[in-house]
Amino acid sequence: FVSFMSDISERKQYEEALRKNEDLTRSVMDSLKNTIVVLGQDGTIIRVNKHWRDFAATNGGVNGTREGVGVNYFDVCRRTVAAGEAWAETALSGMQAVLGGEIPHFHMEYPCHSPDEQRWFMLQAYPLAGSLSGLVVNHVDISQLKVAEEKIRLDGEQQATLLQLLETTLGSAPLEETLNNCLEQLMKVSWLSILPMGGVFLSEKEGQRLRLVVSHNLAPQIQSLCAEVPYGRCLCGRAAASGEIQYASHVDVRHEIGYNGMQEHGHYSLPLITNGQV
Repeated sequence: FVSFMSDISERKQYEEALRKNEDLTRSVMDSLKNTIVVLGQDGTIIRVNKHWRDFAATNGGVNGTREGVGVNYFDVCRRTVAAGEAWAETALSGMQAVLGGEIPHFHMEYPCHSPDEQRWFMLQAYPLAGSLSGLVVNHVDISQLKVAEEKIRLDGEQQATLLQLLETTLGSAPLEETLNNCLEQLMKVSWLSILPMGGVFLSEKEGQRLRLVVSHNLAPQIQSLCAEVPYGRCLCGRAAASGEIQYASHVDVRHEIGYNGMQEHGHYSLPLITNGQV
């Protein structure tokens, strides 16, 4: 027989260098705390990091989608658009524009809420450097920043509203006009605008009754039925009698004044107390 021997040391060294390089690349990506995915030219996922896999597992991904490799990310965006999430169309267009060389990079914020919490992310897309054609997509959790921004916005809105109410009450307009202006200003507050309707009563102590003096978007039936409300009756009367806020998330048994076809709604009744008097 004839045998041949060939020195493959150089090839084995090259293979070992490739393996170490692959290990280094994986270690670097897995050390990053953001969710990172690398896409090929057609949008197919070619690499993900550990944070991507952990996030997918935590949020209900099955084995195939947890790893992600081989899945077309652009198709995922298209399905998300079809499900009614318009932001995914903006994300898809931006990533494709980077791949096409139309823009150098792309950033956008998007919501990704779960049943348990409100979450927002910053999507950052950059072209692969060097000779490879593809895209690196980085998802940064900005939920804490968005919560802080919303708190600042609400605090600013509250301060502006209080200042506006103070200026209104210090004006020289008649009482009912002043109350109407205050009610209009309150109805413009964003967190009250889901169902912007309400009214202001004045208390008539002699008859232990409330008199509706101004209203905003109240149904004609309510304006008539609630023109006068005895202390202790319905939510507004209970608030006047107790001097305490009355809240109902829906029309319950305490809502004694109503009419057929009345819209389901929640209720806040706040007594305004001066010198111990409603």
